[in-house]
Amino acid sequence: MKQTKQIVTTALLLLFAFSATVYNSCKKDPCKDVICSNGGVCSGGQCNCPSGFSGNKCQVKDPSSLIYQNNTFTPVNITINGTKSVIPVGGNVLYQGIPGATASGSASTRGVTSTGIPTGLTLSWSFSDVFPAGNTSVTKYLNAASTYYYLQVINNSGYYITQEHMDYLLPSEVVDSFTIYNIYGKVNPLGYQSATSTSNIYLNTTDPIINYFATPVLTFTQNQSYTYTAY
Repeated sequence: MKQTKQIVTTALLLLFAFSATVYNSCKKDPCKDVICSNGGVCSGGQCNCPSGFSGNKCQVKDPSSLIYQNNTFTPVNITINGTKSVIPVGGNVLYQGIPGATASGSASTRGVTSTGIPTGLTLSWSFSDVFPAGNTSVTKYLNAASTYYYLQVINNSGYYITQEHMDYLLPSEVVDSFTIYNIYGKVNPLGYQSATSTSNIYLNTTDPIINYFATPVLTFTQNQSYTYTAY
């Protein structure tokens, strides 16, 4: 009797093992017909995609970003691939694109007086940047080159300032006309000027005899500025 029980137990174990083998051999592999692109790996019938790709088969390149940061003293007008934006002082603007695609465009800025009159020189940039890998961003910095400085004037005199000569009596002389009222302590922006070893400033006032001449103290570094005070 004991021998018969052992034979039955052995037979049941063999039958269970056979059944499990048959079941596993008939079970369908969910990844058999799934082809993942761009280095994706199938798991449970779904593609697990590497960074930078998405979609049911990892066939979509995720967008990437280029960030343009305004480090100058004035708002910057920028156009990238036909899309226009204005970058405030100290701010930035983000453009998205397909990784590897080119971001082409340009940007410019110019100073204005407190009453909105354009003054000084125009700064400009051109771009032919490449969008980085998907889900990443690269920052591009817009700086005023060391060959420029940003001029501001405080008019603590008893007169209105009516005209500014940049590089007075030099071949590069530029003249701007405006009105700076004699408001004590007020800082008046006068835009970007050429930064050289011979740079100078000449200011006319409402009194034809009273004028101001100054040689700016410059560091010849990016985003430099100079503030002149007239007494």
